[in-house]
Formats: sequence, structure tokens, C-alpha cells
Amino acid sequence: MLAAAATAAVWAAARSTPGASIVIEVPPPAVVPLPPVIAVIEQPPAPSPPAPPPPPEPAATVEPPVIGTRCPRDVSTIGVPIAQAPQPVGGSLRGAAAAPRGCTVAAWAEAELHVSWDGGQTFARFEAKGVIQLVAAAAERVAIVRDDGALGVVRRGEAPVWRALPKRANDGQQMQLYAAGAWIAVTLDRASTELIAITDDDGATWRYLAPPDRALIAHLDPAGVLSARAVTPTSEPDGEHIVEHVTQGFAASLRDPVWRKTRRTQGAVMLEVGPWSYTLEGDQFWGCGGSSKLVATHGGKRATLLSEIRPEIWPFRVATNGTATLAMFDQQLLRIEGARTRQLVALPIDVDVGELVSVDGAGTAITRTDQRVLRWSEHGGWRMLLDAPAH
Repeated sequence: MLAAAATAAVWAAARSTPGASIVIEVPPPAVVPLPPVIAVIEQPPAPSPPAPPPPPEPAATVEPPVIGTRCPRDVSTIGVPIAQAPQPVGGSLRGAAAAPRGCTVAAWAEAELHVSWDGGQTFARFEAKGVIQLVAAAAERVAIVRDDGALGVVRRGEAPVWRALPKRANDGQQMQLYAAGAWIAVTLDRASTELIAITDDDGATWRYLAPPDRALIAHLDPAGVLSARAVTPTSEPDGEHIVEHVTQGFAASLRDPVWRKTRRTQGAVMLEVGPWSYTLEGDQFWGCGGSSKLVATHGGKRATLLSEIRPEIWPFRVATNGTATLAMFDQQLLRIEGARTRQLVALPIDVDVGELVSVDGAGTAITRTDQRVLRWSEHGGWRMLLDAPAH
């Protein structure tokens, strides 16, 4: 207010004194210091880090298949009854084998082997790493010959052990393979003279035995007794008459390999069971073809069991485990006892072609189609043991 009064006095004096100059001193404005202003800018909160991904689910562990190694007491309920079995899955089998003692069953495709040690309840699968040519099943192991000249041996619960066969000259098409007990016998071709290679340590070492002239291995006993047969014609083919044959048997112990003659039988012997010989002989003949008949022989007694056999139409096979003898004829399964036959059963209606593979230790029939391994027993009927896996 004092400043305002002074200013008013000056302006009054200026108006009363014409031409006078007025100088007004304006004091500098008062500066009042203000406290510093601190601006606080609130930043938006940082985004929350993404939640960690959930831990991956543990990979499903595939339990290895359970593979049984014990023979069951009763095999009649093993396998799916054929009437309830699903349709084949599309795989194929090239062959099958079963041990006449024990309960080993084997089947194979081109390069894989399926083996059951428990009568067909479970099957172990093995890659052969080559084309399988021959398989022989024994009670405790399975022997395999591959097309590259390797011998494989599979024992219960073990992987195959492969060893080279002794060098051979042929392509394996005419080879024979037998396994029984500790022994394995395989034929080798040396310049058209067959040679039998024998091992009792799964192919680690070999012995050799030349068979009698024109004889082929017929049977290998677990004790190491090897049987052979030589079938020779007794007449010349003339286009009008059936050619007759005679069979000379031989036997040799692999521990004392000297061949000794056994029985001599008219006809081409297919099988010997105790005192009985079962021969395949000429039946009907019509110039460009013919049929055969199965004859039972014991001493001087002869009886025709089956006639009009034509294997080119229906597979024909006779097999035994030493106690039970069965035959597959015209898609029928028959039991043979001495000079008598008894029809048991026909092949299942949906099986076009069947092959009798073996009579197992339980006396049941093991048969094969192109896709399946089947068993027939009197109490269980037809049952599927193996359906070839599809690839």
C-alpha cells in the first residue's frame, strides 16, 4: 500500500507541473523461493512373466511283453477259439514248426521269427536280419538257417546267437535242418555229395558225416541217433505203369558215426512209428498224371489207409510225436493208429488251405495257414495261437 500511495503522489505532481519528466523507479519484483517440485510419475506395473509351461507328461512306458517259459499242464484252452477270432490283420507266414517233445512252437515270416516256449500262450519276436530259410524246433531251443549261411540258435528267454555255417556250395534250397536234445544236424552240398554237419554246442564247433548213397536225413533223436532213408525205384517209368519204390533205412549215433542198415520197406517211407512204416505209393495213373495212396506196413502185413492222394491239390502230411500220429488229407484231420484211421475234424470253414506242421508234445495238431498258426485238440477244438503281424 505504501508503494501505491507513493505512485499516486508522483502522478499528482506530474499533472501540476507541465513539461516535467517523471522518472519512476520500479523496484525489482520480489522473488519468493519456492520449494522444489518433485514430480512423481507412476509407471504402469511391469507385465507379469508368463506362467511356466506345464511339465511334459511322462512318456508312456511300453512294458515289454510277458514271455512265458514254462510248459502248461493243459493246452486245450490256449488260444482264441477260431469262431471268436478276429479277421486276420494282413500279415503272412512262410512256415511253422513245433517240437514233438515239450511245448515249443515257432513260426516265421521272411525276416522275423516268432517263438513260443509255453505252448502258444505267448510269442517272442526276433529280427533275423536276413531271409529265413529253415527252422527246426526242439524242446529247449529253436535253430534257424539264414540265406547268408548263418546258423541262429534261440534258447528260452535269450536272444538269438548267430554263427557261420560251414562253407557250402549250394544255395540252400535242398538243405535239411534238424534239432533235438543238444544236437543240430544240417546238410551241406559238396559237389553233389551231401555232407551232414553236426554240432552239439550251437555251431561253435562242427563234426561231419557223409550219409549213405542217395540217402536223406529222416529223423534226429535227442540222444543223438541220426536216421536216414534211401528211396530207390524198382521199375522204370514207361508212361503206362506206376513206378514202384523200395526204402532202405539207416541209423548212426553221432558219438559213433557208423551207418548201420535198419528195416527195408516196399514203397517210399514217409514215417516210421514203432514197428509200423507208412509209405506213399502209386495209386491211380492216367499217363500225364496220377494219385498216391498211404499204406501201413508191419512185417508182411500191408493195409491201404488213404487213396487218391494228390498233394498238388490239397497239402498232404503225416506227422507224429512218437505216441500220437496224425495226417492232414483233403482238408480233414485224421488220427492213425497202426493200420486204422479215424477222422477227427475238418479244417475251419474260413480256412482255405491248411498244412499240418507237427504233432506237439501234448499230442495236439499244430497247423499253419498263410497268416495263422492254429492248434486242434479234442477238448479245445480249433484255436488260433498266432496271427501274423501286419507290416
